[in-house]
Amino acid sequence: MRAVFAIIYSDLIRLFRAKAVLASFVLTPLLLIVFLYLFFYSVSPSTTLYLISTFIVLGAYLPAFSAGLTLVTEKEFGTFKEILAAPISNTEIILGRILFSAMMIVIFPIILLIASSLLGFVGPELNFNLLFGLASIALTAFYLGCTSLIIALVIERSVSFQSIVALASFPLIVVSNAFLPLKEMPLILKQIVLLNPLTYTFDLLRFSLGLYYEFDPLYSLLILFFVTVLSFVACVAFFRKKFS
Repeated sequence: MRAVFAIIYSDLIRLFRAKAVLASFVLTPLLLIVFLYLFFYSVSPSTTLYLISTFIVLGAYLPAFSAGLTLVTEKEFGTFKEILAAPISNTEIILGRILFSAMMIVIFPIILLIASSLLGFVGPELNFNLLFGLASIALTAFYLGCTSLIIALVIERSVSFQSIVALASFPLIVVSNAFLPLKEMPLILKQIVLLNPLTYTFDLLRFSLGLYYEFDPLYSLLILFFVTVLSFVACVAFFRKKFS
């Protein structure tokens, strides 16, 4: 595990050197809260909470692909060869990259939820349930990170990687319950949405915020855990096939 911590530590150093990126992690959720408080909370507190759950996932979604972008960038500049030459297993490289990405992503909802609690959006009685929401974000960040690494193993240019991620992001978010509950969807669309892991992420978040939810929280958590394990196994297999 020392190699995993070493990779996380090196990525942390890189993050703290990028002041603008670090500032965006802190300021973005705070600006969102100010926006929601000024324009929505006085009209409908329940709508504000619903939007908070959506913004939490959207705020974590694209940064979850940073693990793959880092890999593509390192391949472009040739520095990834040095990592492969080090006495580190493929599994440790994958874990280091994804765990760092997941850690950074979980910071976003934590800041957002703390600010929401201070402003009265989230009551103290929901603190235990919020653990389900944070777990859903962590698992989502992990399996999206694995997915991004699989894409990065195939793509050689960072521009191409970003284009593919942008192209895939829109339908995955739209074909979920991000903006509309399942009960209000046509039957055909509902069947497709049920296959999207993001659907269970949104549902768990809404449960954690005391909003309307459609699945048993443990069932949603189990689905996300299964998808996370499956994506990690697939990522390790692709990695070994590519660099063995």
